[in-house]
Amino acid sequence: MIAIDNTIEPSIKFVNGEEISPDRIRVSSRSITRIMIPRKYKVNNIIEKLNQNLNIFRKETYDLFLTPFKGLRKDNCYRRRLDYKLAKKLIEETLYELC
Repeated sequence: MIAIDNTIEPSIKFVNGEEISPDRIRVSSRSITRIMIPRKYKVNNIIEKLNQNLNIFRKETYDLFLTPFKGLRKDNCYRRRLDYKLAKKLIEETLYELC
């Protein structure tokens, strides 16, 4: 999970674990983390559905429930951070949908 917008555009997203180097993950960082998904699920389907649900959530809430993070993007919107509590809720709801 990449949990922080970059400085150019909204870039919070769920990605395949191979796309995130273990070297980029820090214990103190809340911006990038790897998530364990039970093997009974098809990871690529989950990632696609998670990103769809995240984009719907962002659009419907106007990013109101995402934490502001270090200033503005180039499009003059605040950068945002997806906290772990909200990420967990999105993951749980998505897995429930796919069952």
